[in-house]
Amino acid sequence: MEEEKAGVRLNKYLSDAGICSRRQADQCIEEGKVSIDGHTAVMGEKVFPGQRVVFCGKPVKEPSENQKVPIAFH
Repeated sequence: MEEEKAGVRLNKYLSDAGICSRRQADQCIEEGKVSIDGHTAVMGEKVFPGQRVVFCGKPVKEPSENQKVPIAFH
């Protein structure tokens, strides 16, 4: 996939992982709550496959395109 080679913007990565919205992610990045491979992330930074992303001290699970989402209705 072409996107994997170029990386994904950090705010989209966090959004796709279900952490928060892109705008909320931008705010958290500005506040220094996000790190990539041990360094504090900056706005516009990209995440590449194999990198470790930490949000508020907790590792972020890599988003998956094939991730199943349970839906319940009545």
